[in-house]
Amino acid sequence: MIDLRFLNLRDLMQIGSLTINLYGLLYAIGFFYLYKIARKYFETYKINKDLAYILIIYIIIGSIVGARIFHILFYMPELYLENPIRILMVWKGGLSIHGGLLGGVVAAILFFKKHRINHEKALLNLFDRIVIPLAIFLAIGRIINLLNGEIIGIETDVSWCVLLSGVDGCRHPVQAYAFFKNIIIFLFLVKIRHFINKPGILIGSFLTLYGFLRFFTDFFREYGSHYLGISIGQYLDILMIIAGLIIFSKVKPLQK
Repeated sequence: MIDLRFLNLRDLMQIGSLTINLYGLLYAIGFFYLYKIARKYFETYKINKDLAYILIIYIIIGSIVGARIFHILFYMPELYLENPIRILMVWKGGLSIHGGLLGGVVAAILFFKKHRINHEKALLNLFDRIVIPLAIFLAIGRIINLLNGEIIGIETDVSWCVLLSGVDGCRHPVQAYAFFKNIIIFLFLVKIRHFINKPGILIGSFLTLYGFLRFFTDFFREYGSHYLGISIGQYLDILMIIAGLIIFSKVKPLQK
């Protein structure tokens, strides 16, 4: 049994009325890194690199909106119907990784269409490069969830169960399971990236592997409701697997 009830690093520092938390800091670093990646790829494909920051704005908005919508629709719709103003309180938590990924991808596609950038290969390569650091950022995010007592595991009596502040009983450290899941994905993507010649393979691999591994770690996560024996999160995991397989079926070899 591991007692983490003394931990709560949700608020990292206070500057006047502005509160900076670990998750906010992680998002800021992640989006800045994404901006650097976008600039590099825009230069490679001779696209105006000054458009990179506009792309990041698209992705930030798309990711947050998508993550929020999925959380509201699939996880806690009753809470937000009772108090709709909570929909805008993103800083209080309530973001779905499934919706965030979908929102970010849709936003990037809309950006490319709006600016008439007809570089499908460039877009796929951009996604391919993003998913490698994304796996690391997601892993770090799960450690932050553990430190903050967020994302609760099911109650258990295993020797490595954790006690969290404000949570009854000893719980599976599902945040740690998710951390190792994301590290496995990162190592796999790093390993295969040198042996592929098809844009889209890395993003397809990420979606398929993430959905597959999370489907099993989600058995140890506490969800409000289950349908036919599995949680709503696991249904979304299945959809992620399907999305990855669809990408695999669509990728084309590089032209020599």
